[in-house]
Amino acid sequence: MRWKAPVTVFLVVLGYAAAAARAEIPVSLIKGAPYSRSLVKARLTEVADNQLSFRVERIYVGDEILTLSLPAYRWPKEWGKAKNGFEGYFVFSQNPDVDTIFPIEGDRARTFYPGTVVEIGERTPEWQPLAEVERQLAMIARRHRVLVAAFSRSEDLSGFQVVFTNRGNERMTVNRGGLLVYRVYDLQGKVLAELRDPPDWNLRPDYVELDPGESTSVDAPPQLSQDLVGQRVKVAVIYTNMEEGPSLWSGTKETRPYLVEVSISGPKSSRSSPPVPVEVSTAPTYIGLAMRAGIEGEVRVTVDILPDGRVDTATVIGEGLPIGLNAASIEAAKKWRFAPAEEAKRHRELVFEFRTVGYCDLAPPPSERIGDYKVRVWKQREKRDGISYAMGATSEGTLQCTKISTPAPDCAF
Repeated sequence: MRWKAPVTVFLVVLGYAAAAARAEIPVSLIKGAPYSRSLVKARLTEVADNQLSFRVERIYVGDEILTLSLPAYRWPKEWGKAKNGFEGYFVFSQNPDVDTIFPIEGDRARTFYPGTVVEIGERTPEWQPLAEVERQLAMIARRHRVLVAAFSRSEDLSGFQVVFTNRGNERMTVNRGGLLVYRVYDLQGKVLAELRDPPDWNLRPDYVELDPGESTSVDAPPQLSQDLVGQRVKVAVIYTNMEEGPSLWSGTKETRPYLVEVSISGPKSSRSSPPVPVEVSTAPTYIGLAMRAGIEGEVRVTVDILPDGRVDTATVIGEGLPIGLNAASIEAAKKWRFAPAEEAKRHRELVFEFRTVGYCDLAPPPSERIGDYKVRVWKQREKRDGISYAMGATSEGTLQCTKISTPAPDCAF
């Protein structure tokens, strides 16, 4: 792979990692958790062959960690002999190894690194009530889940961008000025290079308010597009919010690798591609199980369009949505039809938004096209047994749905 200039490999610096190496600085679990790569709660299940095996009971930050093992020599001697049933919090930083373990004893959890000294005046005790620790970690876990980052082509297909989406139910503040590291892989998964943007550490906050379902984008550095011309690689983005300001999201998030195929070359690399007219847009099926689980949000799908207007391939960008909604979106995207063109292959990003309406709400159409490349799919929540509602008009003329205790015709005015 050709790069115009040497690219230094930059690792995301996690605030608590350096402090962990200096025992005199007390760094708590709660303070370090938002900036960890992964944080899980696990229980020791087996001690054999100088290896400790744990069962993961809950994942707070990160994913895909189902089993956990640790060399016996990493076990802190101050905790005594390793025994089955030990429970604690396990923190990972940039590497796959466990950095620190925070033990749980009864109804309390140790929240400071082993060997640290609590400074005079430190309000947080070395041991905290387990319920309070769980509450704070659950809040951190919720923030990590609701912010979704995806790497994709820009709207005009002239470059690339990182898209941040609020998948939560409340408005959130996101710092667009956080650190972005672009990691480039070959198709076998080998890391070829990393590019950091911005190129210096003088990061300036750029706070934006995102309502539920709203997105904001940040342009990838032009060098990334220029140096990828003629390449077929995968790119993942690591985002770190370095600020302790008003952003309601803090931590590190790595997107799943996004396949990039840049066939343009020469002067064409800076030319914008014209819009691709949509002739047929098919809405995905809102899977009933996903609806009942309250799964809402967006699935972004990038499609490769053949000269005759049919879709050749469709791929979900980023994590998408669980319980079959990704597969439903891909199936729908492959049914889209675009205007024929002479180009060998064109690219476009489609967005499928899944939303539910409450029982007895005014029902919108099953699906509606929002713009040229976005479709919103609606599903009405199922009625629960033993609950009756009546719909009526307020004095201001607006409709409202009221829960009533006696049986009545559903949605009767």
